[in-house]
Parts: sequence; structure tokens; C-alpha cells
Amino acid sequence: MTRDQILEALCAMPAGQFDFVMAKLGVPPEFVPSPQAPQATRAADVVRFAEAQHRLEELATLLRPPGASGTTAPQVSIARLPATSRELFGREKELAWLDACWEKGVRVASIVAFGGVGKSALVNAWLARMDGDEWRGAERVYGWSFYSQGTDRLTSSDEFVDAALRWFGDKEPEKGSAWDKGERLAALVRRERTLLILDGLEPLQWGPVPGIVEEGPTRPTLTAGPLG
Repeated sequence: MTRDQILEALCAMPAGQFDFVMAKLGVPPEFVPSPQAPQATRAADVVRFAEAQHRLEELATLLRPPGASGTTAPQVSIARLPATSRELFGREKELAWLDACWEKGVRVASIVAFGGVGKSALVNAWLARMDGDEWRGAERVYGWSFYSQGTDRLTSSDEFVDAALRWFGDKEPEKGSAWDKGERLAALVRRERTLLILDGLEPLQWGPVPGIVEEGPTRPTLTAGPLG
């Protein structure tokens, strides 16, 4: 990509993804105007920073879509989410809201409703859209349900943390207390642009999983990393 192409791509980028690129490049916050400044002004400052650091090629790599030359496709694990019907009607407003959450870099989005309303079906429909768009810049996508498939049995938070630590690449997933493991998992989620989907969290919302559950009842929760 040329300098002008890089600048054009930054100007057209959603705010949440723009901030993620800044973080990955290590641009000091004081170097770029606040989010209230025009996007073109912020983009020009990021390009100047990359030029001064001789890192324009690195910036160009960050701007390429997943699967493009020089990049790798995102790692995805969502088999543990509940299976639902592919048909979804009358939820365009909710799907648009989830799109906006991702594009703006919202950290935690909660879907709360009574059982059987279609929360999981909504999330699965949105994930199918994300998949069709090559996950829109996500580097990792991880889904987990605290209900065992086809049963009412709850899986434990310990089981989730252990499985997630292994999947995110923790070198010693069995080491430390439950709190220590939760902190390490939160750090791993923050390391890359991660979409974390947690289904059936309400019975476990008071559990010690620091950095993962940060708000009230969440059923399910979608977390767009990096967490803050």
C-alpha cells in the first residue's frame, strides 16, 4: 500500500477499529488528537508517526483485511455456543445495534431477556454475518456456553477458564488461584482484537473471573477486545 492508500484506509475506518490499530502500532495517545477531532486529522497524525518510526509497512499490514496477503485468518472457536435455527425474523434493529457496537469498539454488550425469547439465535445470526465479512478485523473469536448442549446442567467457571486459557495460549493453564487465572485470561483477551461471546452467564455473574465479567446480568455477553 502506498502512503495515500494507507491514509485513505484510515480515514474510512470505523472508530473502534481505528483505535485498535493505534494501540497495535503503539501510537502514544498524546500524539493523536482526541476522538472528537476529524478522522482525517487523526489519520494524518498516525501516518506521520509511522513514517517517523519507519513503520509504514507495519501499519499497512494492520490495515489489510484478515486472509489477505501478508496476514493470517482469525482463529475461531464457537462450537460451544448453543445451536439454533438459521431463521431469524424481525431482528434487524438488534443486528444493527450489534454491528454498531463492534464498529465503535464497545467493550461489553449485554443481551438480557427471558428464556426462549431468542437471544442465542440473535447472536448466532450476527456471528454468521461477521463470518461472511471475514470477521471484520477480529483476530480471535471465542464462544462459550455455561449450559451443556441439550441439558440444563451448568458448566463451571473453572471449566471455562481452563479451556479458554489453553485456547488463548497460556503456557501454564493449571498454575495459580482462580483469581490469578482469570487475570491472565483477561490479559490474553486484551492482547489481540478479540470477540468473546459468553452464553448463559447469569448463574455465574458473581464468580471470580476478573476482567471478563464487568457489568450486571449478561445473557449472553459479547466482549469486543481489547478489554480495558
